[in-house]
Amino acid sequence: MVGGSPNTFAKAIFLDKSLCYAMSYKIAHHSALLIAHFFDMTKNIYYFFVILIGLSACRGVYLPNKVYTTDQLKKDFWVMKNGLEASHPSLYWYSSKDSVDLAFDNTLKRLDKPMTALEFRQVLELSAEPIRCGHTGVYGSVGFEKYRKKNLPHKVPLLFGYFDNKFHVLDNNSSDSTIKKGSELISINGHTAQAIYDTIFRFTNSDGHNQTYKKYVVQAYFDNYYRYWFGEKDAYSIVLRDSLGQGKTFLLKSKKEDKKKKPIAKTKPSTPLVPISKRLVGNDNINLRLWEKDSTIAILTQQSFGQKHYKTLYAKCFEVIKARNIQHLVIDVRSNGGGKASSTSKLLSYLLDSTFVVHSDVDALPWRPNRNFKNRFFTGMFLGIYAKKKQNGHLTLKAATKAIEPIKQNHYQGKLYVLTNGGSFSAASIFPAIVQAHQRGTIIGRETGGGVAGCTAWVIPYLTLPETKIRIRVPLFKLYNAVKVLNTGHGVIPEHLVNYQWSDVLQNRDLDFEKVQMLKNKK
Repeated sequence: MVGGSPNTFAKAIFLDKSLCYAMSYKIAHHSALLIAHFFDMTKNIYYFFVILIGLSACRGVYLPNKVYTTDQLKKDFWVMKNGLEASHPSLYWYSSKDSVDLAFDNTLKRLDKPMTALEFRQVLELSAEPIRCGHTGVYGSVGFEKYRKKNLPHKVPLLFGYFDNKFHVLDNNSSDSTIKKGSELISINGHTAQAIYDTIFRFTNSDGHNQTYKKYVVQAYFDNYYRYWFGEKDAYSIVLRDSLGQGKTFLLKSKKEDKKKKPIAKTKPSTPLVPISKRLVGNDNINLRLWEKDSTIAILTQQSFGQKHYKTLYAKCFEVIKARNIQHLVIDVRSNGGGKASSTSKLLSYLLDSTFVVHSDVDALPWRPNRNFKNRFFTGMFLGIYAKKKQNGHLTLKAATKAIEPIKQNHYQGKLYVLTNGGSFSAASIFPAIVQAHQRGTIIGRETGGGVAGCTAWVIPYLTLPETKIRIRVPLFKLYNAVKVLNTGHGVIPEHLVNYQWSDVLQNRDLDFEKVQMLKNKK
């Protein structure tokens, strides 16, 4: 799910290609000497290996300022378009074919001048927008990812929350201590707060017509997306308005990252902290605690469904729940980006009382091993072993639609509350969808970022564009959740919708847990 990692922006630092070859020559020189000595090769063969290894070493090096010709860009565009049309099963799930084709046409028209890889990525976003699939996206090359690790970004040094249609300062990571929490953002480097919001919001891919995931991304990954769309600077001119309505301009440089401190992008400002006791079982990913305000309420926090040893952890959690005779269990999947379908099914098996299925159907187009797909051989092998051909020639997966039996040992039968928000995506939206379909628990919070009716995921290879090496994430299976609701293109709608105002954040209130306690005390 997960939903994928957010796009990041790399500062353009010029690296001459000749420098690349010069550095590679040293590596190639020593490598070729060893090979030539071993095989007693001639001088000409030695130079052949120098050139060959040097070229290999430079392949895939990301050059931020490298400009690609219009012919190269158009070649990559057609590879992307043809790859999506041949392999993506949900191109027209939420938009008509005419709308998607129009987006492709508009993208092609924009390729009328040479561009850098970053500029090209931004144009390709036009094609991804109408697909309305949170698992589909445009990503930098492998070379870009390596470059980014070696050249850390100049981050926007403030963390913002978006409430009441405004950006407010949540945390100050700059060296200017006069900036106070709650100050309203007016602009950054001349870009208004509204323009920033509108751009990030528009080009964030969510499932269907969902809006809460987009709002979540605007807030949780503000820094990444601002730099991607508006550029990275050594310093940022930020205009803020204080509580008295006074505006002030700050020229801020980002602090050097403290490796021991968690980076800003990993914080989840849309989920206020709730006072909870020390964990009883688990780790940072899956853990069970008691709520300090009411120790009769247990909280199973599920940060993601990507935990490796989830079976053991769930077994321990529900053993403790049974031993303590917990009758009110909260499962918190807020800001959970998804993970393994098998982990979702295992958790459901401790909660649902009868045999159940998670997906009523899955559907994939016939696999055409496009040579630009990464790991196409292994993808084809997987499909050959686990997929089954339908009468119409499409593929399905038996494992995804199989019936699952409840786990009897330490099975939970008490009251269940599931907390969701816009960051509950992929597997973390499938989970509350099935809970709601079986009327097993009460959903509290905001609409999930993932679709209630399903999503397109499961097997998700990258399509690498041959010229720029930009990667397109292409999910292959359309998943239909086993729910009895019409697909309106939205996520799971909680029985109890809870929305935050800025005043709630300032008071550090967790309205979702307050709702849990209110519902518990009613019964």
